[in-house]
Amino acid sequence: MPLTAKVKIIQDSPVRYLDSKPFSRKIEVEKIQGPLSANLINEIEKLLASDSVSEDIKAKWQKIQSAAKDVKSKHSKSSLSELSKAENSLYVFYFTKRFKHPTARGRLIYAITFWNPFELIDSVGQIHGFFLDPPFQIIVPKSRDEWVRDMINEMVAKKKPITKKEIAFFKKTYKRFVDQRKWINVIFIPTWTVDGVLSIHSRVSGIQSVTESMMKTKKEFAEVFPQFEVMKDTVDSQGAVLEATHTEIHKLGDQLRTSKQAIDESRRSEIEKSVPIIIPPGSKDYPALAPSPPVESKPTASERLGLEGVSKEDILNAIPVLFGLFLVSGFAANPTQLIGVGILGTILLLGGIILFIWRKRSSVSVPESVKKKVEETKETMQEKVRGP
Repeated sequence: MPLTAKVKIIQDSPVRYLDSKPFSRKIEVEKIQGPLSANLINEIEKLLASDSVSEDIKAKWQKIQSAAKDVKSKHSKSSLSELSKAENSLYVFYFTKRFKHPTARGRLIYAITFWNPFELIDSVGQIHGFFLDPPFQIIVPKSRDEWVRDMINEMVAKKKPITKKEIAFFKKTYKRFVDQRKWINVIFIPTWTVDGVLSIHSRVSGIQSVTESMMKTKKEFAEVFPQFEVMKDTVDSQGAVLEATHTEIHKLGDQLRTSKQAIDESRRSEIEKSVPIIIPPGSKDYPALAPSPPVESKPTASERLGLEGVSKEDILNAIPVLFGLFLVSGFAANPTQLIGVGILGTILLLGGIILFIWRKRSSVSVPESVKKKVEETKETMQEKVRGP
């Protein structure tokens, strides 16, 4: 069962069938079991014969190939255990990524590597390396005519009769029996591995000479240092941005506090202006103020009409009563034809009377003694506020 992992592949060398930008994909990893096929060995040797491949990669392949030959020749348990070791095994990881090649285009890529892909993933989930160009195998499905021709040739070889019905069946079942996918098989060369980085760290830590330590580190760790410098510059720039952001936030906070204080002072002054100043009469600190002339009160509309003591609610309450009396009087004049008018007038009259009685009973009348006591208390409080 293949193991899966979500990684970001960083290509350190461009190829013609893939874009050179880093891409994140979910890969599925499998280990190639058993002896290697002769076709696979020949294809890998052709690709590794290029001068662009380092000697370390070629030595790694020779070790894997020798272990596979021992298994094929001896078939012993020791040779099988030697082949099963991680450093003597071939791994393949496959993923979906659109590729463009002069002979085929597809979305499935099988990448063979000499290292366990899980040992190539760094702490942030990235794999650094490059794919060899060209792919050592390009899988393109047969066309329908080719597949039908091969089936006919197979039946001819078996000396079986061929009919038009069987040919039509071959054409109809082409999509069912032939895999329509296109994919490529490539070699993936990692730029650095996790074990390699740890071994470099252990060797560097045991060296006392600073010059010798720096030279060996730059030689074996050449791909990591540029990445470290880029990350260091990125962290420094982000730190500067954060510091500037904190400064601006503090400035903005000071401005907000100043604005809030100004708003509070303005509100306080407005409140103080709205509060009346009470000057006691006869005070030595303030000059005596002349009393203002009394304001003549104008008679209200109810007083002009001679309806003192009658409220607006009483007038509204009298409307249904009067209207009901009017309708009842009309009904009394002609009771045979105005029955509906009489019923409506009766309802309005009774409703108005009931509403008037309910209002009068719900209203609370204050005795004159209580009113007089309230007026005396009010005058006493006003004299205390004004002072002597």
